[in-house]
Amino acid sequence: MESRARHRLRNLRDQTIGDFTIECRGRKWRVDNTILNAETDWLEAILHSRSSQVPGVADLSLWDPDALDQLLVFLYTGDYDKLALVESPPTSVVQQALVPINSTKADDWDCVSDGPATTIPDCASMETITRVLTSLILVYTYTGALALEDLTNIVADKFFALAHYLWKSQLSDVLATLFDNVDSDDRELRLKVLERCLANYALVRADADAIRVLEEHEFAAWNLGHKLHRTSGLLKALDAECRAQKQEITKLRAKTPSLESRSPPTEGSAATTSQLEKRMADLERQLSKARTKSKGHLTQIQSLEARAANTQDPKNTNRKLNERVANLERQLSDQSKKASARENEVRSSQNALQKRCKEIERLKIDVKDLIHE
Repeated sequence: MESRARHRLRNLRDQTIGDFTIECRGRKWRVDNTILNAETDWLEAILHSRSSQVPGVADLSLWDPDALDQLLVFLYTGDYDKLALVESPPTSVVQQALVPINSTKADDWDCVSDGPATTIPDCASMETITRVLTSLILVYTYTGALALEDLTNIVADKFFALAHYLWKSQLSDVLATLFDNVDSDDRELRLKVLERCLANYALVRADADAIRVLEEHEFAAWNLGHKLHRTSGLLKALDAECRAQKQEITKLRAKTPSLESRSPPTEGSAATTSQLEKRMADLERQLSKARTKSKGHLTQIQSLEARAANTQDPKNTNRKLNERVANLERQLSDQSKKASARENEVRSSQNALQKRCKEIERLKIDVKDLIHE
């Protein structure tokens, strides 16, 4: 027995049942008003718009036909996966002539939650995949306007799944497709991509074309994120140095009492250990402050982007945003210099600690000599 979703999809493809016609760049869909209105009031809005000059017909030539087809399939079936090869019409993008490409899946892309890109065969050409990426982005844009949250989430997952497939070999094409088709005011999908680029920072930095696209379309956000990433990496390195120094001090303190009970301590050894402990505590406090400042910078960036999206005066906002960006860049530069200075201090402390270790080794030898005597 044919399922309800498959039955509806067959009616949409056969175009034999329906009370309204949608036209888009040479393609036509005969749709059922009742089915569409059960999911969204979009069709009702079309009926009262200029696009419906002929009774019972709407011309949506400004829309993308492939994206429109995917949207209608979802409204009819409630399942985006009906666009797989078995269910696709002959005119669909994924049914076109396919040629092999030199591309492999990338295991480095951080996309644990992404689902499989089921609508693309493994042998699809880059031109075909780019069209499907564009179609996904356009569906994402349309669903946002129609408040179809379920489809918005599905499309976003499938976009990232396909981006995962192309990560190493075609990253610049993925980014260009996204930025060319998503309005700069639509921050959600753009920010998700920027977050993924930062999460895979080493791979992105090795791709000159990807960097060019990022700087062309998201210069301020990418460069601030890049500097925050560098600062965060330096802070992590300093934090690791502090932990290592602290462990060395703990080991030395455990050894020193047993030696001092058998031989008088070396002059100034206790004072040296105490100074090192104080210095390490001071470094830990400074690192904590630096981490807090970095979090504050990230919050400021997000706040600036939110204000830029809601402003009514783009030129004035861009000027203020650029001034704020320049100020944040100066703060990050100062913070990087301070972090470098702290790193030098940690190294100095490490050298002092090594000298202390040598003194203790010499003390051990002296104790052994005393025991033999």
